[in-house]
Amino acid sequence: MKKAFLMAVLAGSLTVDSFAGVGSEIVDAFQKRPEYVQPFATSLGTLTNSGWYQSASVDKSFGFSISLPISVVYLGKKDRQYSGTHIDEGCRECKEQQTQNPSIDCQDCVDCQEFVAPTIFGTIPTPDTYNSYYDLQYNIVGQLPDSIPFSDGQLSNLPVLPYLTLQAGFSFYYTELKLRYIGMPTIAGIGFHMPGFALQHDLQSILPKLPVSLSLAANFTFYSASWEPGDDVKGKLALGGLSNFLGLVAGYRLKNIVEFFIEAGWDHSVLNATGEVEISSDAVSEMITLDTKIKGRNAFRSSLNIAFPIGYHPVISGGMGSQFSNTLNIFSFKSKAKK
Repeated sequence: MKKAFLMAVLAGSLTVDSFAGVGSEIVDAFQKRPEYVQPFATSLGTLTNSGWYQSASVDKSFGFSISLPISVVYLGKKDRQYSGTHIDEGCRECKEQQTQNPSIDCQDCVDCQEFVAPTIFGTIPTPDTYNSYYDLQYNIVGQLPDSIPFSDGQLSNLPVLPYLTLQAGFSFYYTELKLRYIGMPTIAGIGFHMPGFALQHDLQSILPKLPVSLSLAANFTFYSASWEPGDDVKGKLALGGLSNFLGLVAGYRLKNIVEFFIEAGWDHSVLNATGEVEISSDAVSEMITLDTKIKGRNAFRSSLNIAFPIGYHPVISGGMGSQFSNTLNIFSFKSKAKK
């Protein structure tokens, strides 16, 4: 199986590295413990919604731009662990019966257990949860480990996730259309496509003259990927989804040499996993049909950007929201800078 699917979707990497024994745990988690892989959806939202805008203003005359924004997201505590509640149904049944018959022995079992578990990027150990079983009189006679096992953080050594993509823009009459694409044809069972577009409209077209520039902005990125894990997993997993941002861009230009502008608005990201796979382990096979939607933690986000509108148009930025991120857009060109 290949690591490229995970890193290519998240980081735009075209390098395919192998890592044995991970595929079955990831596929299993999509169905049984979606919190384990939720950081994928969150990080995709942060990365693909970053680096779209080069200025808070858009010219009235025709212009175009081309750039190669490079973004990184920093994995935090909420990306490395998640909390939940385990219900011991056997213990709960025993205690319900005990209210009617105090002689029933529930062995001091705990019917509701709080736990903290690692995500795929997690560094903490997996918790232990158990299910009690009882005899015909409802007395607890033993415990078995939870039938849905936790998984260790398979990618725990990653401090950040990078992402880069090619972007082009065309503007006219205070409105700019921006286009992005990164993808890879199916190679060794892995392929993905991530097209995107954005619209930015400068409100100077309807507002009186202001000392600052103010624009409405929205961007969308679509995910489409396929993965054939191989090894102990047969079949194909398809991933689709969407990330988007809607907000305002406000900026101030200093002596036409540098522009400071802020993006503020709402991030959203959702990842859909579908497919049918067969997981084999110790001569036992399990057929899993996937149809799972995983929503990222993305919510309100803001970023501070510094641009140098001198024709060649580099931009650096730092973002803060559900995750911290940075974007470096030094390979950036705009045909015309607003005077």
